[in-house]
Amino acid sequence: MEEQRHGGLNSIVGAWVLDLSRSDTMERFLQVTRVSEQGTRAHVRAEARHGAFNVIHLEGDTITIHRRTCANNFTESFKLDEEKVKYDGIVRTRISELVSMPSSGPTGYVRSANSTAISGGRDDVHMLESRHIMEGSLSHTQEIRLHNLTTGEHCVTNRVWTRVPMTDEHQATIGLLLLAEEPSSSSARILRENT
Repeated sequence: MEEQRHGGLNSIVGAWVLDLSRSDTMERFLQVTRVSEQGTRAHVRAEARHGAFNVIHLEGDTITIHRRTCANNFTESFKLDEEKVKYDGIVRTRISELVSMPSSGPTGYVRSANSTAISGGRDDVHMLESRHIMEGSLSHTQEIRLHNLTTGEHCVTNRVWTRVPMTDEHQATIGLLLLAEEPSSSSARILRENT
């Protein structure tokens, strides 16, 4: 278990940057989720300029994923193989997520998410994201399968992430997350403001 806690060979645990030269943009994903054309263009341009960054941490049966992109800066924790349900009052949706990891160890993970509109909110969508180590643990692939259940549209987005050294800032972010068993939305907001 020590290797899972701190990463190591063949582990998805660690810090990662998006390899833009080997990755699909999020353009089709955003179109299927019906983000405006202007919003989609702005996101794709910003990602091309600024890239994306993730830190993945595993502690026992809880995986924590910190995502920093041109549009997002947030952290989520999931208890493996346990459904997590949240409600977003702003866009009026119920989101149900489940994250699983291979029984062989932390060589990747699969996240299934269902977003259901509540009283006229956004479209109903199902997303299946899988990440798996490749190239001797120096990279991992991310495949995002998205199906808009309202419109029938779907897409597959493939991305490649490259491992980077874990910095003191990354460790501090992870340390803050481990202080609370289940970060509240206000905790998540504070983390976003301070990372």
